[in-house]
Order: sequence, then structure tokens, then C-alpha cells
Amino acid sequence: LLYGKEGGETWWQWGLMHITDRSAELAVATGIRILAIGIPAIIAVLGIDATDLADAFSQILRLPDRFVYGGLAGMRLFSVLHDDWAALTASRRSRGLGDENKVKAFLPQTFALLVLSIRRSTTLATAMEARGFGGDGPRSHARVSTVDVLDWVYLGVCLAIPVIALITAVFTGSFSFLGQ
Repeated sequence: LLYGKEGGETWWQWGLMHITDRSAELAVATGIRILAIGIPAIIAVLGIDATDLADAFSQILRLPDRFVYGGLAGMRLFSVLHDDWAALTASRRSRGLGDENKVKAFLPQTFALLVLSIRRSTTLATAMEARGFGGDGPRSHARVSTVDVLDWVYLGVCLAIPVIALITAVFTGSFSFLGQ
């Protein structure tokens, strides 16, 4: 909204910030695009099992196992961050730190969380190496990942939505390439 295109009536201006009819239109359009992409993505991601996703990346897309399983480990550890943050908060509070100013306590606690995460990831990387995740030989998989008809239907729907939106925008005359 503040750094959009000039055009139409000026609503407010201060330095580089210039709010006009055009910038407001682009801000609303950008917000709708974010919601149109973000909400379905969040809904889709909430229903995905991380292990099944890693198996599919490794077996179907043939991505490097080291990359795939490192990402899987990261996804698994990401859910632990909330619990670690709560534990660090309780620990600092028990020592009498951080109660007086939450903003002032944020940076030291964030740094402590970073150190804890690095330690945990180092331990996990060592354990994965010990279990052969860095080996050169072919990996075997406990579950075979397949692409079913529903997967193709879902992919078709995901591709049809933006194509229909673009065609509609072109035919109604509201298509604006990169907001120009």
C-alpha cells in the first residue's frame, strides 16, 4: 500500500510513501493473491505426513536422500521449537531473568534457542551418519510411494485454478502483468 504504483487520486503522501487509488488497488489484489495461495497451501500442508512426503521426494522425484531426510529431520524438529521456547522461558523465569521486560529478554532467549537447535541438529546429523544416511549405496524403503489417480486429480485442480483465474483476468481486461 505504501510503496505501490502512482495513479488516480492521492490519498496520502509522505516522503517515499505515496498512497493512491492505484496503490490501494494493488494492495488489495496482492492480499487476495496471498490468501488465494496461502490458505489452500496451509490446508494442504496440514494434511501431509512428513514421512510420506520425504518418501515421495526420494522415490518419485528422485531427489538426493541426504537432502530429503535432512529436510524431514528439520520438519520433525520444527515442532519441538515451541516446547523448547516454553522450557527456556520457564528456566529464565526461575532464575529471575526476563520478567521485567519481555522485549529485552527476547534476544537472549532467541540466542539460547538457536544454540539449543544447533546442538540438537548436530547430534541428529551424527546419528543419521551413523545409520548410513550419508552412504553412497542405494537406499531401500520400508514403504513404496506411488502416484494414484487422486493425486493426478488434485494436481489438475491445483493447475486449473490459476489458469482459470488468468484467463478470466485477460478476458475481463483486468489482467495486469506484475502490477504494471
